[in-house]
Amino acid sequence: MRPFYQPLVDQAFSVDWPSSLHAGDLDVFANLNHGVPIRTGAVDTIVASDLLEHLVEPAAFLAECHRILRPQGHLVGNVPFMYWLHEAPHDYFRYTEHGLRFLLGRAGFAQVAIEPLAGGLDIPVDVISKLLTKIPVVGDWIARGLQRFWMLVRRFPPLKKAYPVFPLCYGFTAQK
Repeated sequence: MRPFYQPLVDQAFSVDWPSSLHAGDLDVFANLNHGVPIRTGAVDTIVASDLLEHLVEPAAFLAECHRILRPQGHLVGNVPFMYWLHEAPHDYFRYTEHGLRFLLGRAGFAQVAIEPLAGGLDIPVDVISKLLTKIPVVGDWIARGLQRFWMLVRRFPPLKKAYPVFPLCYGFTAQK
């Protein structure tokens, strides 16, 4: 995600555990289940993209986020809901909007906004695309073609009505 937000900030750093699949792009190594090595009130914004489902103690991590954010700071993130098992064995949870709201509120966040992202027919297209990538040589090419085709088709408003009931994932923002 760094290429997307880097031009919008003065300073950015990434934190994850040393054995993470993303360890090559990290600035700070830490087990996020056991605290964040950042001083209290030191950050304006935290991006937690596709992270909470990989934590054994997500409530403890959210409390840490609240601690290290400055007053009025923001936590921005997303979590999968109807999504494949990934980064096993460290894939522990799927969150509903209600579960997210509860966890963020318990951690002390006052203003919480949660939106379903994709859903309905996006889910079988996502599953089929992931399965297609397993086909040697042509799988990735076919999967990308299917996803591009679907991005054109899914623009029709009736297809978006399924998002709240069958979301692929949720995006959220929370303010300290």
